[in-house]
Amino acid sequence: MLTSLSSNLTSALLGNTAAPTSSSFGVDPLQLNALVSNANASNSSSSTATPVLTPQQQELQADQNHVTGLGQLLSALTAFETSLQGVEQSTGSDPTAPAPTAQSALTAAQQFVDAYNTLVSTISNLTGTSGALAGDMIAGSLQKNLASTESATSSGVLGQLDAIGITTNADGTLSLDPTVFQSPFANDPTDTAALLNQGAQSLDQLAGQYANAGGPVTTAMDTLTQQEQVLQSVADNT
Repeated sequence: MLTSLSSNLTSALLGNTAAPTSSSFGVDPLQLNALVSNANASNSSSSTATPVLTPQQQELQADQNHVTGLGQLLSALTAFETSLQGVEQSTGSDPTAPAPTAQSALTAAQQFVDAYNTLVSTISNLTGTSGALAGDMIAGSLQKNLASTESATSSGVLGQLDAIGITTNADGTLSLDPTVFQSPFANDPTDTAALLNQGAQSLDQLAGQYANAGGPVTTAMDTLTQQEQVLQSVADNT
């Protein structure tokens, strides 16, 4: 009977089969059920246990996440600059380009708004509670500078964009009203295009201050990458 009990118990433990009954072995089914349940719970716990990281490994993981976040920010800034430079070229920066039409100017205005909103959204996601750059001073500084560039220049370039239908929403993003844009462009296409051009140049310069070689984003990435290499060496030899 012991041999039969052992064989069936092993089958229940390894295969998660139904627990044997008293008619099979002549034993208390409640005790046997408890034994099977405990064994299955133990196997499940051991297979899903999270590895315990050393302090060096934890710091290495944090640095890797930080570098990844900064890389995403750098990519967003680069795409932002590229879009703004397209706006600049289509609104007067390129003397060889034809004068903007009502439709091409409206397209450039929408490109300006979309580029700005994409960058603002990316920064917001990266600096959120679970973001890779939560608490990062560089991303926070950029976020504040973008907002201040909008609001602090109410009498300057960006502050005048509402006159051509580009307004700021409560969440910090921009909106374009095509109808409002068409009116000033019809009255004075040169000045309207120039205002949009100046707005694009202002933000392009701001983005470049952060993203260019030697700027805070690339400098931080280089520093963290060097620190990451040191920590990886320590972890490999631990």
